Amino acid sequence: MQSPANPLPFAPLDPWLTAALVVAVVGLAVLALWKLRRQRRPPYRKAPSLLTPAELVFFRTLERVVGPAYYLFPKVRLGDLIVVPEGTENARGWFARVGQKHVDFVLCDRQTLAAVLAIELDDSSHLTARRQERDRFVDGALAAAGLPIVRVVARREYDPFEVAAAVAEKLRGFQRRRGGWGAKLLGQATPTPALPRTAGGGGGARSAHV
Repeated sequence: MQSPANPLPFAPLDPWLTAALVVAVVGLAVLALWKLRRQRRPPYRKAPSLLTPAELVFFRTLERVVGPAYYLFPKVRLGDLIVVPEGTENARGWFARVGQKHVDFVLCDRQTLAAVLAIELDDSSHLTARRQERDRFVDGALAAAGLPIVRVVARREYDPFEVAAAVAEKLRGFQRRRGGWGAKLLGQATPTPALPRTAGGGGGARSAHV
């Protein structure tokens, strides 16, 4: 007796082979989706700190020096400190030269948040010709805008009295140039940066070059 003819044009697949093919297809789809999502995710990670360890040491010194007289901000964009007046020829070009640069620290008036002093911490990278050219431009741009800047050579530790003297000198010069406007803005004479007390009342070793 003849068996009935197979109505399918091909032999049926083995169930185990069918299951293996399904698993393989699903696995490939999952892998492709994972790669696609990974490509779309920006490769960014949160920085451990706004400041390098060396910058943080100096920041703590500035905190002691300035006290409550001013706000102290790190890593301020130069384009947020100075502006190019409307109507200036090639204004976009001038702004492009400062827009992406920054200064290490800025002191601001506590009432208006107006910048009163820029502070740069100069490490060994500032000895290169390219960086010195950049520093000269930044100094000139700030001078043209009427904002003083003080540069401090990076050290392992800093004498707060020496740093305070340099900061106070620049602030006094800034207020003299502004006359009564500066005194009115701050509500008093230029605040003298707070000097930390030391054991015995001495100033300690002079460890910073300002």
